Amino acid sequence: MTRREFVQTVAGTLLLANAPRSGEAAPSNPTAPDQFGTRVIATIDLDLQRLAEASVRGGLARLETDFPWLRRADPAARLQAVLIAIDVRTGEIRALVGGRDFGASQFNRALNARRQPGSAFKPFVYLTALAPRGGRLDFTPASIVSDEAIRVPVGGTVWEPRNYGDRYEGRMNLRRALAISSNSVAVQLALHVGLRAIAATAKAFGLGEPPRLPAVALGAFEVTPLQLATAYLALARQGSLISPTTIRRVVVDGVAQPWPRRPERPVAPPALAYLVTSLLLSVVESGTAASLRSLGVTGPVAGKTGTTDEGRDAWFIGYTTSLLVLVWVGFDRRQPHGLAGSQAAVPIFASFMRRALRRYPARPFTVPDGVVQIAIDPTTGARARAECPVVVSELFLAGTDLPPCPAHAGTA
Repeated sequence: MTRREFVQTVAGTLLLANAPRSGEAAPSNPTAPDQFGTRVIATIDLDLQRLAEASVRGGLARLETDFPWLRRADPAARLQAVLIAIDVRTGEIRALVGGRDFGASQFNRALNARRQPGSAFKPFVYLTALAPRGGRLDFTPASIVSDEAIRVPVGGTVWEPRNYGDRYEGRMNLRRALAISSNSVAVQLALHVGLRAIAATAKAFGLGEPPRLPAVALGAFEVTPLQLATAYLALARQGSLISPTTIRRVVVDGVAQPWPRRPERPVAPPALAYLVTSLLLSVVESGTAASLRSLGVTGPVAGKTGTTDEGRDAWFIGYTTSLLVLVWVGFDRRQPHGLAGSQAAVPIFASFMRRALRRYPARPFTVPDGVVQIAIDPTTGARARAECPVVVSELFLAGTDLPPCPAHAGTA
């Protein structure tokens, strides 16, 4: 990374993500390292930054080799990618790549591009559905739902959301539904809890105020990559929202001044955020991001793929207890590339994360108070009886009133 690129990265993140609150003054000229005795102490890990840049360049080159229709002769029209890596514990940005070639384009897509998150928004739909309402729980990770084609009336017309590849699995629990990224189930959940509640969750997690339309359940609104990374960071931090930064402190004439940051704030109970993290662990173990294991990423990793219509945007956001990494792949002019997040974004994430985990090891997630483990019958989602032929353990919010399995009472 050149000095010019580094300064622009710091300045861009500073201006867009960490502007001082009203009444707070920023140090003058904070991005000039030596001028007037001012030095910026940044959070960027230069080793990770170089690794991120190499992962983006190499990943895009492999995609253009494997899928020749992605190649463009015009440098301004080439396939682009974003990679953001954030320290989960502090919210400090360790690496940030806003495009494949700073020389060809200085546009920082990580901070300025507005794209649809697609299925990467679904964890926030599930968080809303899993939250207690009116003293009751309508859904748990074990709740049985139907993955099937649906028709939704919208403004005098009928909308028919389709699953990726038009594949449907029928009856399943919520854990499986998120793991395979069922569009049908996500829309059904959003309609059940109400689009007002979904919009409120998006706003609380810093994703703006999406329109109250059923397609919002599938991420049909726009965010910046940094906004989406920040929202996932709150999940990784068990419901605590913090603004990422590239500035640790500023030294003026030898006096260190901490850089002002917005205070962190709770946006979800720790137990509820952890339930969603546990579902996202299943995405990596047995869902749309399962290829991470064959690509060499080990340890506890939670994450979610995202794909928008015709593959215009491909996402993967994954996190451990120490590091959160977002990858986006797409064309600036929004042409469809036809690739899912698992095809385009996951390999770039894996290339980066394999080596990043050496410096930031993935340790088991801590289970917060308010989460309990119960043995259930997976075919009914109810508390297992001695007669149930198949029993698995599932996580629930403490106090969940789980009835005994109705299908195997007295079958012994």
